[in-house]
Amino acid sequence: FLIENYICYLLGRLFYL
Repeated sequence: FLIENYICYLLGRLFYL
């Protein structure tokens, strides 16, 4: 997988919370 996608995933979770 791509690191950028992983980062976007983490950021998405943070913003979602």
